Amino acid sequence: PTGSKPAAASRREWQPDFIGVIDLKTMTLLKRAEQQHVQGAADYAYEEALATLEEALSAYELELNSLKTSIQELPIELDNTAIVALRGYPIPESGASDSSLVSFFNQAFTLAKENPSKPILRFAVGRIKNLKEAPSNPKLVQDLVLQSATIEPGVWRSAIPILQRLHAKSNLPEDPIRSVIEVTIRQQAPRQHSSEVAWALWAALVFGITLSSKATKAVIRMKDDVCALLLLHAHEEGLATFDTWCIKHISELADPAELYGEHWLFSFEAVAKNWVTPSAGNFLASDPVFGFLNTQGISFYDKATLSTARTAHMGATSEAEEYSYFSQGTSDDLFSLFDDYDDLDDE
Repeated sequence: PTGSKPAAASRREWQPDFIGVIDLKTMTLLKRAEQQHVQGAADYAYEEALATLEEALSAYELELNSLKTSIQELPIELDNTAIVALRGYPIPESGASDSSLVSFFNQAFTLAKENPSKPILRFAVGRIKNLKEAPSNPKLVQDLVLQSATIEPGVWRSAIPILQRLHAKSNLPEDPIRSVIEVTIRQQAPRQHSSEVAWALWAALVFGITLSSKATKAVIRMKDDVCALLLLHAHEEGLATFDTWCIKHISELADPAELYGEHWLFSFEAVAKNWVTPSAGNFLASDPVFGFLNTQGISFYDKATLSTARTAHMGATSEAEEYSYFSQGTSDDLFSLFDDYDDLDDE
């Protein structure tokens, strides 16, 4: 996993650089971005690699994603053929017509159906961000982007700035956005798909979408720190309503014993921001480590990011000065809160 350093063990060396190398007898593991490739001279080496990785990850209470871990015989493709097909699909950056957009997304939807485990629609929506002119039919673009987010919730990261810009320039209804956010949360929360739910909650915050009671309770049942913090932020913004059940169950995550356990992030942030009132009171003051962080103003969840995100894609520069219509004002820093979730891919 990106940024993690496995426990030391014999015959294993870890270099946490952009490209790290682990030597395992006859094998070499190359770490590049979010993908890890193992090469071995003998069949048994692959099983040894999996065992070694699982041992290292277990020290951090992590595990390999079985859906994305496989042993394949060489030669294998260097790039997904569906992505290659979409990359070469003609779609003009200037003056894209309705028919060209519909044709492009028809191809994307077909490829996504044929490759359900690949981020086909995330790539397709990413290409839309490169349009250099305002679309002639913004409602069509919104419909295509939201349909993509419904099928592949990982699309939300690219969808948010696109939808923001569309709404800043056109009078579009927000009900479709509300519906997709609701569907995403209620489908993905029971599956413990934290990244997808977190992005949907962030979209609700950015667009000021009020969450239903069912969506709110689905998030609380996840007992996921990042999703729970986003929900508390939404509650503070008046976008989520807590009944007695919600208050009881979300407050239970904040516990002094959890400061050094699974829910340390929630226990620290929720109490430090006065979002919850734990039965044990404000237990941060009595803890030497987290009490010090709190008095120094250290925080891992920056509420100010929301106000920045709400205006980041609504700049008034002329289209002649824009590099791309939808990416004006885009900053990856706005989304650093979820980078670890995307890297770990904890679906």
